[in-house]
Amino acid sequence: QAVDETMLVWREERWDAGRKVIIAFYGETTKEDIMQYSHNFRIRVSDHATLNVLATRDVHEDDLEPTLFQKGLTDLLSATKTEELCKEVVGWVALRKHGDEV
Repeated sequence: QAVDETMLVWREERWDAGRKVIIAFYGETTKEDIMQYSHNFRIRVSDHATLNVLATRDVHEDDLEPTLFQKGLTDLLSATKTEELCKEVVGWVALRKHGDEV
């Protein structure tokens, strides 16, 4: 899945599954998603050393709402809190050791 680098919303580096990775949030998924959802993120995890993409996942408010509700953080779905939302969600990102999947 290609990404438009100009749509980068948030980027963080950290250790996950024994390697340093870059977790990047892009504020765009597909044209169909833009019509259907208010929050469209493409999360891409890349190996820090090689920049090879390990995993990509499209995420929308339907994916985020249940966990945000449990944590009392549904206010992060406000359009003005995109950065705070990404900071929260990046903590949820984990790679499965057997097959890179977000």
